Amino acid sequence: MAFTDQQQEHLDFEAGAATEAENTFTQSKRNATVADDSKEIKALRKQGRYVVVSEHDVCCPHTDAVIGHSVRLVDSFFSKAEVVFAMKGPESPELYILPPLRFWTAERILDILGHPDGVTTLEGGKTLNNTLVIYRFLQRMFERQTADERADYKTAHDNGVGFSGADARLLSDMAVHSRKFNDDYRARYGRPNTNGLTAKQATYAARYLKKYARTQLVAIAGEAEGA
Repeated sequence: MAFTDQQQEHLDFEAGAATEAENTFTQSKRNATVADDSKEIKALRKQGRYVVVSEHDVCCPHTDAVIGHSVRLVDSFFSKAEVVFAMKGPESPELYILPPLRFWTAERILDILGHPDGVTTLEGGKTLNNTLVIYRFLQRMFERQTADERADYKTAHDNGVGFSGADARLLSDMAVHSRKFNDDYRARYGRPNTNGLTAKQATYAARYLKKYARTQLVAIAGEAEGA
């Protein structure tokens, strides 16, 4: 098919424009930054954190063609209340909150420590008295002490695990005596004590365990959850 000079000129112009647009897009794509924090976001959610994410298409400033999709980690928090407080202000359609990917979060643990007389319903529907959960946390923390620390009811090594020096004697004493009581209970009745601690003991222990909720207790719960 033969084209007139005018038609050929138009085709040549369109082809040139297309080539220029492609070159511009290629250059923009080369210079653009398309964030992909997906792995870090997933890791934080597995740690029990609420994650604030910014997500949007990255477009070529010259052609408006989509270069890629940006997923950027904005911040992470231990509780939903912290997220709500931090995000006060004008809403952004690009921002959204992803919940934790695990049951045992610092938020949940702090809620249990704040309500020793309550009950916690696990994912499978089983319920546990909070006094028993607190007892288990107390025992796992005591187990994190070194052998000599457990024997002497003190903290002698700066290793970042177990009780702080100020809490060691009190919580070690409570761990040892409550363990003996629960062992004797099982031996006598042939079943475990579903309370672990009395309400008064749990309240007292929880007061000191709160400082470990965001670090060691989350790790302890995570270990049990993954077992």
